[in-house]
Amino acid sequence: MFLKWKKNNRQALTFVEMLIVVCLVSMISIAIYRCFANGLAVWQRSNASIIEEDIVIFFDKIADDLRNAYQDSVMNAEGTTQKFTFPTIVRTLADDKSPSSGEYISQMGKVQYAFEVFEGRLYRRQANYGQAFDKKFSESQCLIKGLKDVQFKYFYAKRAENAGSDSVLSALPSGVEVEIEFTDQYGPRTLKKFIDVPLGI
Repeated sequence: MFLKWKKNNRQALTFVEMLIVVCLVSMISIAIYRCFANGLAVWQRSNASIIEEDIVIFFDKIADDLRNAYQDSVMNAEGTTQKFTFPTIVRTLADDKSPSSGEYISQMGKVQYAFEVFEGRLYRRQANYGQAFDKKFSESQCLIKGLKDVQFKYFYAKRAENAGSDSVLSALPSGVEVEIEFTDQYGPRTLKKFIDVPLGI
């Protein structure tokens, strides 16, 4: 009877062996947690820098569109504090009947930069000349995500006061100021850019 009990006892884990297993599991869990925490911190830092890069790219894009803007008696410029639409040269697919069918060409059209408050996203929409008459946009592209606010302010050289306006006066302004609010690892931040419009009034 004693021999049988001794044999069974050898097959079970001792208290020391249990402690060793618990210690090993704890050490592995801590190592996995640290790797996960470090990866999360790196992801948050890179995400914050991506927002800033996207804002700089947006500033370049709207400045390029405004350099190519033109006055049009039918397609007027329109603007509010969070939406700006104006005629400009756009890159779009050629019509099916044209010799350049299936290729991207530059032609007169219209673009719209719009901040959607509930989504926290800034969009760029564009239309060719025909679509602009129907007030439709064929392409919509999200330029920046995770924004707190976007404000457009319009400046006119012929206005008596120097202050910017919150709306477009049916013609291209001589300057546009864009202010963007966002939050990153440094806290709430604001980036601002003033863009000259060559053909502005």
